[in-house]
Order: sequence, then structure tokens, then C-alpha cells
Amino acid sequence: MKEAKSRFYYLSEFELADNEGFSVWTPPEGTIGTIDFRNTEECSRKSGIPSSGACGIFVTNKKMVDAGLFLGQSADARIKKKEKLSLEKKLNLAKGVITGNTIADIIGQLLTEQADPTGEDRWKPLMSRCVSLCDRKEIWTGCFQKNAIWKKLFIAAKQHDFRAIYQDLLDGNCHEDHPGMVLDYWSKRHCIDAQLLVPSDIPRQDIKPHKTIIGDTFQGVDGTLIQNHTATGPNGGFTWSVVAGDGVINVPSTGINNGESVLRTNSSGFSENNFRTNGTVSGDDHYAEADYTYSSGGNHDLRVYTRFDQNSWTGYLVLAIRSSSNNTQLFKVVNGAGTLINNYSDFPSPPQQRRYKLESDGSTHTPTVDGIVFASQTDTTITGFFRAGVGGRGSGTEIDNFVFADLVNQSITSIDSPVIDGSIVNAFVPSGFSGDITSATIQSPGGDYPISVLNVTGLVTNGDFSNGTVGWDFNQLNSAVTNNSGVLRATSFVPGAFFVSHTMTGFIPGKWHRITLDHVASSLSGGVLSASIFTALDTVIVDSATTGQVILDFLATDATHTLRIGVLTTLPSSGDYFEIDNVQVNATDTFNIPDVAGFTVNTAGSPFDSASHSHTFTANLPPESASIPIVVNPKLGYQVVEVIDAVTTPGSVFEGFGAAPVDSDQVYWPTENATSVAADGTLTTGQVGGSIDMLLFNTLAGEWQPFNVTVSGSSPGTGNGAMSLLGVG
Repeated sequence: MKEAKSRFYYLSEFELADNEGFSVWTPPEGTIGTIDFRNTEECSRKSGIPSSGACGIFVTNKKMVDAGLFLGQSADARIKKKEKLSLEKKLNLAKGVITGNTIADIIGQLLTEQADPTGEDRWKPLMSRCVSLCDRKEIWTGCFQKNAIWKKLFIAAKQHDFRAIYQDLLDGNCHEDHPGMVLDYWSKRHCIDAQLLVPSDIPRQDIKPHKTIIGDTFQGVDGTLIQNHTATGPNGGFTWSVVAGDGVINVPSTGINNGESVLRTNSSGFSENNFRTNGTVSGDDHYAEADYTYSSGGNHDLRVYTRFDQNSWTGYLVLAIRSSSNNTQLFKVVNGAGTLINNYSDFPSPPQQRRYKLESDGSTHTPTVDGIVFASQTDTTITGFFRAGVGGRGSGTEIDNFVFADLVNQSITSIDSPVIDGSIVNAFVPSGFSGDITSATIQSPGGDYPISVLNVTGLVTNGDFSNGTVGWDFNQLNSAVTNNSGVLRATSFVPGAFFVSHTMTGFIPGKWHRITLDHVASSLSGGVLSASIFTALDTVIVDSATTGQVILDFLATDATHTLRIGVLTTLPSSGDYFEIDNVQVNATDTFNIPDVAGFTVNTAGSPFDSASHSHTFTANLPPESASIPIVVNPKLGYQVVEVIDAVTTPGSVFEGFGAAPVDSDQVYWPTENATSVAADGTLTTGQVGGSIDMLLFNTLAGEWQPFNVTVSGSSPGTGNGAMSLLGVG
């Protein structure tokens, strides 16, 4: 896809400038997009002259004088050897390391092959599949799994972040389950073995199901300080820290929130107010959003933070400023030093309410105001932080309905397709099943495999307890193992730890096995049981603690292993019991089942079903009744329409096509800026200028084909003469 307009690309230094009374690093005047190639220390400087190599690539919509090293007028512009040498010199790179031929390719190479995982010497590596810049969503795309250098840097960056998380655990600064939940999130998000993301000198971590969403509706007693407030929203119960300023729970007497308590900034003048959650989610790919209202005049700004560090004023923020500029801006703050990433034009007039949202997905950061998505920008500086925040400057700003959530979709049978263009789509599926997958593959850290699971349930004697308790031993006198309506009940008649065990022979050394069993009931405090696998030498090789189904995955070292199930930590009282049922064993020829991230489905030749606007693939697991459907839906913020009586006249997205699409073809488009496409191709949009990327399913060719619509005009229109539209097939 070519850019909608000429863009001018420069390599230059950031400038220290005043931004509404706040000293920040800014790109050259007129910049509409930025890629920051500074290290973390340079980003945290609050004064002085930038060091050698502290540069960025800036995009402007007009040619600038003295803006730095001019690279070209398009991301697709080819770079000559002379400019490559200048780039290498300015960025303190070795001569000849830049091999890309276009601006886009060079940016991609710099972010994926010349980065520093720690951010100490250079910029951090790209953690997304694409580079987004100004009004072009993807100037470069790639996959770290297919680039050995990038994958090494990617894993090293995650290990660097995990080291800090583990240190927080040792220092008592995070919940004991937080490291395991982070690894669960990362492994699912990036389809990679969780243990690869743990530095070799840190013990192997237990994986815990990750937390997905928290929030606050700020219900409370009028006048309560925010630091004394306990969150009342979804999965509330967390508290807040004041990074700067003052905030109180307030029941407004006027304005939109009259009668419903909100968080209100309370500092006098145009002073800082920043509040950080003490609650975390499990992914540093997340979003935060909140409603903002202000009813007084004067200077104000509104803030939503992602990746807010618990130890410093560091994070990304969407910042709405009401003063002379009335802008919405995308910022980052590193140890209190701000950098302007991009400027947008928007701010509510009092007492209007708006919902501000910021999404940080890998290295892609996207602000949204009232559902209108602003241009995404790539920045790699801040990673590995799991808190969010709100705030602003000035008094009287009201904040409500705060939501903070991970980005992983955990659906087992339904997923949102990133784009229906032939890319790989991941669907998380239950592991531990039996059979051969014939119409899909499993994506694992080692590659894409058909999975063949060997059912070795026969190793378990009386695993369904249909034959009493034969084969199951109890460790303690004055206790009993009984059959209670077809389940095993273990009961202790004296205080003390107790367990049952079962020794099995027939494991396959060197292969991964999974043991599952149902925890039916328990009288124990919290209902938590422990389960362990022992070697013949009585050495534990894996253990687990859970209130639900027990799942143990382990690499067999011998033909014989012992399963032991008992009480976790606390000593039971006399008469306490637990019940288990349905003990099963499976083994696999290829890899550790927990590392399975999902089916991979290629959507290149698959249109949406006309009735449901979804498409279902089937992973066949014999017997046929065990097949798992994978339903692909349009991505959130996209729609699809079937073509009927298409026109190629002005106002249609098909203008410029050699021939009009036929009935039953489909158009797939982003709905941001209230964009819609009628069945005949007529476009309605609130977008002014720029271009819109769309996809056409060509029935005759049997494939999705990308095209873009260039929107020209000085005001939003409906496509009925108010705009000139050109579709390029």
C-alpha cells in the first residue's frame, strides 16, 4: 500500500521545548509521526543537549528547512548508500550493518536487529508484528518467530523484564502469583514456551492463569482521599497511589455526574495530579480507559496511563490539553522526563464528558476518544510494567468508570481475526485431548506440528474408582480411604498431613506425559490440594496446587512414577477429607502439551458466511463427534458486507476498479471515524483526508485482495459528492 500523500522523512534530534508549561522532548516542528531511536537514559534526561546518537526518524507533511538528514518522501522510498552511511554514523552503528533498501525496511531492521534488549546502550527491540507511523498503520511487518536475530533480542528483552518482576517478588512488592501469571500471558500472547522467557539463573516458574481486567467506579464517601479509597469497579478491591497532586472521592452538585461519586482532582492552579493503580493485570500489552468531565474554565489536561511503573513516574499516556492548543497528545514519560510522540486535535468543551482510552500492544500505542481511533504510533522504550493510571493538571476534573485490562482473547472456540488476508490466526484451545488433527495444526515453540497424543490411561489401576480403592495407598494410620459413590474419599481421624498415592509402571522415558484428575470435594480450608509426581528414588519432578481439576505435565525419567495427592501447607483437623475421581494419563510424541498455544488457520481463501458474518473452521479430532469448531469473527472495529449491484461512480469505494465486483463478493473495512460501506460500494465516513485500508473477497479468484480508498475533501461527507474517492484494486 502506498501512502495517501507525500510524507517527508528525516533523521534528526529531539528538541527540549515548553509544552503547556511542562518541559518535554519534542520532535521538530510540523512532525506528524515519530520513531524514537534513543536509549532509556536519553529518554529520561530532563535538560541539556542530546548525546551523540540520540536521534529519531520524524515524518512531516511538508518539506522542512534544517530538519535534519532528509531520507525521502515515502516509507517506500529507496535509500542510497550515502544516506545509509550517514544513518549508521548518526546512530553510532558499525559501517555496513544497514542492508535494507527502503526507509520502511531500514526502520524494521533497526528495530529488530540492531536493538538492545535492556535499552541501556540503544533503543529496545520491536515487540509488535508491525511498525505504525502517522496515518499509515503498517509501514513494515514481520514475525519474530521467523527472524533468528529478532527472536533472540525479543526473548532477551522479555527475560530482562522478567528479572525485574522476579526481584519485585523477592522484595515483597508483588503478589506471589504475579510472575507466573505474567508468564502465562506472555506465552499465550506470543505463542512461545513460557520458560524460555525466564533467565537461566532464576528458578523454573509455576505458570498461573493470568488476570484479565480490573476497574474502579469510584463509589465512596464524599471527601475520601484517593489513597484511602478501595476500588469499587470490576474485580475491584485494589487501592491507588498518588504520584503527584491530590485527589478525592466527590459527589458533584452540578455537571453530568451529579449524584454519582467520582474521582476529582483537587490541587489548586495548573498543578500535577497523577494517580497509579496498586492493582495489576498480567500483561504489559493492555489498555486503560476512563470517563473525563470538567465543568470549569481555565487550563486543564486529562490523562490516561498505560505501563505505569510502580517505582517511578514512567509510562505511556494519552493527554488531552485545554489551553491555547486544545490538543490531544500521545506522550511517554521516563523517570519524569516527557517526550511528545504525536499531536492530535481534540478536547471537550465544558461541561462535556468524553471517554479517553490508550492501548499499548507490544510497541504499538493507540489513543481513542469516544470510540474514534487516532493514528497508532510505534515506540519501544517502555516495557514490563503492569499498572495503569489516571490524572491531569488543574482542579475540578472529574474521572469515572476506570477500566484496565489485558489484550489476550482467551476464547477457546471463537476468535477475532486480525485481518482476513491469509495471515495466521491463533485460537487458544484446551490441551490434553486425544487423536490426530487433520485439518489444522498446533503451533508450538518449536514450530508447527500435527500433534499425535498417545492415550496411556491403562497405566492407572482403577482410575475411575469403579473397583473400590484397589491400587491406592494411604500414608497414615488412624485414617481411611473409602469409595464414596464411585469416587475416592480420603479421611483423616487425627490432626496432621495426609495423602494418598498410586504407583504406575509403563511411562515412556524421554516423553512428556499429562496426568489429570478431578478434585470432587474437600472439607479442607480453602479446598486446596497438592499433587506431585515422584521418581523411583522418591524425588519430586513436578507438583501442583489447585482447587479445581488437577493437571500435572512432566517429562518421564523412568518407566515407573508415583502420583501423590494430599494436603497443601495447613494441617487438617480430625475428620477432614478430600475426594478425587477420573485419574487419567496421556503422553505425546512431540512436545510439552502446556506449550501448545493454539490452532493455526490460514484464512486466505475463506470468505465470511453471508448470514452470520463469521467463518467456521473445524479441527477434526477422531471420533468426528470430538471435532472442535474455530469460529473466526470480524475483528473488533471492523465490518463486512456482501456486494450487491456494485457501482464504480464517484462516491463508491470501487471507483477506479477496472470492473465492478460481482454479487457475493465481500468488502471488509475498519469502522473508525463512523465509516460504513453500502452493498453497492457507497462510502459514508467522518474521516477528512488520508486513506482507508480495505479488503475485497474476490469470489472468482477465491482470495482476499487488499485495496485502499483515498479520501479527499476539507470536511466529512457521505460519499455523495462531498468527497472524491478512488479505489485502487
